[in-house]
Amino acid sequence: MNFMKQIVRKVEYPKLIGRVYDVFIKYPTPMIALILSIVLVYLIYFIIMIKNFSTMPLDSAKAYKNITLATAALASFFVVFSRNKLKEHSQMFFFLNSGVRPHEIVIGGYVLLYISYVFIITLMFAPFLVLFWQQGKVNSVMDIAILFFVHTFIFCLACTVWMITNIMIKRLLSKSKDQFYLNSSLYFVFLGCTVYLLIRFFEEYIPYSPLPFFIMLIVLFLVLRWALIRTSTAYLNNIFIQLNSESSQGMKESLNFQHKNSYFLNIVWANI
Repeated sequence: MNFMKQIVRKVEYPKLIGRVYDVFIKYPTPMIALILSIVLVYLIYFIIMIKNFSTMPLDSAKAYKNITLATAALASFFVVFSRNKLKEHSQMFFFLNSGVRPHEIVIGGYVLLYISYVFIITLMFAPFLVLFWQQGKVNSVMDIAILFFVHTFIFCLACTVWMITNIMIKRLLSKSKDQFYLNSSLYFVFLGCTVYLLIRFFEEYIPYSPLPFFIMLIVLFLVLRWALIRTSTAYLNNIFIQLNSESSQGMKESLNFQHKNSYFLNIVWANI
């Protein structure tokens, strides 16, 4: 846990602050206008949702199912578009020159992404949470805690499925090439099937009451933690092998260009 905090504090947090600072320094007025526009659009969205659904009876089971599918889609967006997040020399340095464990590097690399994911999910479904509270569908704080754990589990599941599909493709095809389209296709198939089977399992075999649902969720978290720890080493090894091969390929192309350029200059100099 201490190493994971160091990764977040020394690698992820300064990188995020630097990027935000650069964007605000280069484009201050457009960024302020964009933030104000987003706030205005969200307020309009919040008011419309409250007014249109306040008189409509809501089914909590269907709402939880739709929220789970929406969180799976958002988690997939974050995971796929941040696939190159660990392809940095700072992560390789921690992996090779410290006692940090591979799964701590992976978790530390996705912490800020997870915070952004939770923030967006909270903003998206805050109107419905208010409506459920008004209609008495939220019985206790335990319901909100379980919903939060479900969102966290979906995000961790998306990261783990991406790692497993990456390892499978690297072992079957090539460790030095990035098979993005094949990896993404298998990832969406595996994640969709897994989420669908879990929803069917909870609907048929786990009656919704806070305690059994929470216990089953804890068991699934433990299984997911075991899978994350077991696959982190192979996943990071594949990333660093690909990073090393890309660096070597770039050096070869540079040397080849320099050789051709010097050969051309020698011919020109001989003609002169």
